[in-house]
Amino acid sequence: MNGLRFVSYGLFASVLVLAACGSAGPKFDKKNPPAGGTRAELAYQMATRLADQGYCATAMPVFVCLAGQGPGWEVAAQRAGQCAPIAARLWQEDDLDKAHTADSEENKRHKTTLKLQQPFAWQSSPKAILAEGLRQLRRAANANWPEAQAELAIQLYSAGGKDLAEARHWMEQYDKNARRKIYGGNEIPVDIRKTLKTVPRSGAGGSQWFPVEFLAEPSRNHDCDRLLGKRPLKQDSDLAAPRQVQEIDDGLEKTEPKPHKTTAPQNGENHGGH
Repeated sequence: MNGLRFVSYGLFASVLVLAACGSAGPKFDKKNPPAGGTRAELAYQMATRLADQGYCATAMPVFVCLAGQGPGWEVAAQRAGQCAPIAARLWQEDDLDKAHTADSEENKRHKTTLKLQQPFAWQSSPKAILAEGLRQLRRAANANWPEAQAELAIQLYSAGGKDLAEARHWMEQYDKNARRKIYGGNEIPVDIRKTLKTVPRSGAGGSQWFPVEFLAEPSRNHDCDRLLGKRPLKQDSDLAAPRQVQEIDDGLEKTEPKPHKTTAPQNGENHGGH
C-alpha cells in the first residue's frame, strides 16, 4: 500500500508540474486517494479532482495530453473543452516563464524529475486556450461523445453570431445520440434550447453529418510523454514528424510474442517434403 501511495503522490506532483501551476491551492485528500490503474488513468483522476475544484489552468494541459491517446479518451477532450473558459480567465502573461522554473518543493519531496520545459503552444494566450478548448470539444463531438456535443452547443451559443447555426447542429446531434438516450440526461438548459430552435439550420454538416473516429494525436511534448509513461528515443530534425517513444513499465503484466527462431540446415540434412 505504501508503494501505491508513493506512486500516487509522485504522479500527482508530476501533474502539477506538467500544468505549470506554482500555487499550492488544490486540495488532495490523502485518506481518499484516486483509485489508480494505469498511469494515464491515475493522471485523469487527479486532473478531474483539480478541475472540479476550479483549477482548470492546472488540469487542462493534462486533459489535452490524455486526449491525444485517441479512442477511449473522448472524455478527456470533453473535460479539456469544459476547462478552457476557466483556464483562459486564469491565464497570466508570465505563465510560460513560470513553466521553466525549477522543481517545486513537493516535486522534490517525492523525488519526481518531471518538470515542464516545453509548454503547449496553445498556452500562449487566452484566445489560444479558448481555441484549443473548442478544438478538443469538436474532436469528441465529431466522435459522437454526447457530453462534448452538449458542451459545444452551450459554448457556441454563448459566443453567438455566426456560431449559433453550429450550436443548433450540435444540440440536435446530442438529442439524437443513442448513448445519451440510454443513460438519460439533458445537459442543455431549456432557455438555450428555445433560442437555438429558432436559428436556421446551416453548416456544421447538417443532416448529412456522420461520426468520425477519435484519432490519436502526437503530443510533441516531452512532459506529456513522461506523464503517460513514455520516453523519447531520439529527436527528429523535422519538427513536423512525430517523435518515436518507448513505453516505460507501468507495473501492469504484459505478454509479448516470442520471436520465431530458425536454424540453418546442416550439411547432409534432408528437408524435403514427405
